[in-house]
Amino acid sequence: MISPLENKIRKILFYLIFIFLTVLAPMYAAFAAPEEADFFDFSLTELHNYNVSIASHQEENIPGTPAVVSRYTPEDLNKMGINSFKDMLSFIPGIVMPNSTLGNQPVMIRGLVETFNQKVLFLIDDIPYWMSSHSDFPTLGIPIEAIEHIEVIRGPGAVYYGTNASAGVIKVITRKDTGNTLAISGGSNKLLRGSGYLSYAIDDSSHISLAFEKQNDNGYTGDYENMSIPPNFPANTPASRSATNSESTRSFLAQYSNTNLHLILQGFKSTVESLSGPASAINPGYFDSEGYLLGADYTWYLENTEIKLFSDYNRYYPSLYADNFLGGVKDGYTKVDNSGHDNYRWRSGVNLSYAWKKQLKFFFGAEYEKRETASYGVYSEETDKLVAPIYPEADLVESSVYAQVDYILSNWRFLLGARYVDNEKSGSDIMPRLSGIYKIDNRSSLKLLYSVGFNSPNFLQLEANSSGLVSSAADLVAETVHSLDLAYTFTTLRKLFVANLYYLRAKDSIQRNRVGGVINHFNGESFDRYGAEFDFQYRSKDWTVFTNLTYNHQGNRNIDDDELALFVPRLTANFGATYYLSGYQSLGGSLQYLSDRAKADAVTVLNVNYSHTFNKFELFATLRNLTDEKIQHPDVINLNKEGLVPGGDGINILLGLKYNF
Repeated sequence: MISPLENKIRKILFYLIFIFLTVLAPMYAAFAAPEEADFFDFSLTELHNYNVSIASHQEENIPGTPAVVSRYTPEDLNKMGINSFKDMLSFIPGIVMPNSTLGNQPVMIRGLVETFNQKVLFLIDDIPYWMSSHSDFPTLGIPIEAIEHIEVIRGPGAVYYGTNASAGVIKVITRKDTGNTLAISGGSNKLLRGSGYLSYAIDDSSHISLAFEKQNDNGYTGDYENMSIPPNFPANTPASRSATNSESTRSFLAQYSNTNLHLILQGFKSTVESLSGPASAINPGYFDSEGYLLGADYTWYLENTEIKLFSDYNRYYPSLYADNFLGGVKDGYTKVDNSGHDNYRWRSGVNLSYAWKKQLKFFFGAEYEKRETASYGVYSEETDKLVAPIYPEADLVESSVYAQVDYILSNWRFLLGARYVDNEKSGSDIMPRLSGIYKIDNRSSLKLLYSVGFNSPNFLQLEANSSGLVSSAADLVAETVHSLDLAYTFTTLRKLFVANLYYLRAKDSIQRNRVGGVINHFNGESFDRYGAEFDFQYRSKDWTVFTNLTYNHQGNRNIDDDELALFVPRLTANFGATYYLSGYQSLGGSLQYLSDRAKADAVTVLNVNYSHTFNKFELFATLRNLTDEKIQHPDVINLNKEGLVPGGDGINILLGLKYNF
């Protein structure tokens, strides 16, 4: 029998071997390779893979941008066997995508997570897109062929971004090219997906595009273990069961762009099957999301000044059906009144950038946002009548102003800024942002970054008052996350290496738990987190290699003031590589590792992909989860320490064909 000490030693040895194989060995091989010239000898076009716009109002390279940013393209990740938007996010350092009992997918960044993704700001280009009532964002709502690349800030973005940016910011950069793509794929569990991107150049400076996608996936059967049982359910209610996890979605995204004007229209509907309602083992059901987004912005370019006016509107609402929802014996569902028409966010604002000299820039902005929700309640499936109201109709206004000074002195760049937010129901606050970036040489930089994220409660958290189902605190206040990063970045034409240490303090953290079957929302105690992240990318004529590693010091620990810590993996690692067999064929793969969390065991998932291009066609075949892992996640949204939620299928296959014209 293995003693606890021997087991711990084995784990440490496994971690060291895994880190060497997935991170250190690829880094050594790539850094040892000769380099023809340094990063700054090449044009912006040639350096495209290392440029981002998520941390600034203009595009700049990763070493110089005032944030810890990762950037990945679907094209690169697809060749490594990573095919969906959710899987792409899970490959980014610092991000974990635990499945939930509801079927939605909370995004955990640096161990911060909330059931409906309230702690993460989601952007399509520069437009926030999230649900006014619950704060969720549409991980199934963006056609995959519409995505040019993904950028992620780990930690708050205090000046440019307001509510929901406390854990991080995810920005989807949409395609603006004039190419066309049609794609179809299918595989295990009767998965079938069709998607496309069509564009037309009106003239040299303007074009229109349309992207679309439809997917049906019968899903896999997974084990839900040790689910909580509401006290009003029958005494013989089981705690575990097997249930189907399936998803279907359809979406579109249309755009018009010219030199000054950008218009966007997006819409989607998705259905995810899992457990729902009270999320006990006898509550199989499905979670529906539906929404659309309309946005417009116009920019004036003057000699030293750039002025941007913008306005956007998104309507986005959920509904949820579950067997045995009512008392564990009758089916029921939740919905918002008026078919979701009153669940919306409308934001308008202006920002101005002024370059007084090459070394000194100023940035100012102001925003006004109106949020509204219709009443939300539980209905009987049998009678279609309201059984229990959850919250009444409500609205609020949140306004903000922000300013920043950006100064370059020799090899130093300093940024000093602040954002003032005034929320009608949860109060006001000032969020500072300070950055110091030192350019060591033409290839490397050192960054010291401090920022504060502000997160106002949503309507579910503020207004819910349903006996036996959901309760909220009338005195709930906004949470803030104070984040400090020390980052080193090394970049050449072919290599990108980022190593950073982070420390964060969450104050008045908005949390949710389930006590006696009732969901409670509350402001938790302050807690601290710290850790380290490594991100490395290498490209050559024959190889593309991505590898990253994240260490969360508080992960998988019982901490009195930080209940979430137990559900956070202490170590995550991702490795992906593509070898180009010829100009027409490639062989790639990815290996993803999550260490233990609560009752969930460590998991290692291996995908392999083969691609062949001929004329304008690209054929690919992906084998997923070749390790045949039983993937399970802890029940993080209910803070159920014993619960386990299925997170994926065993060995499965995906085949696809793309036509580029």
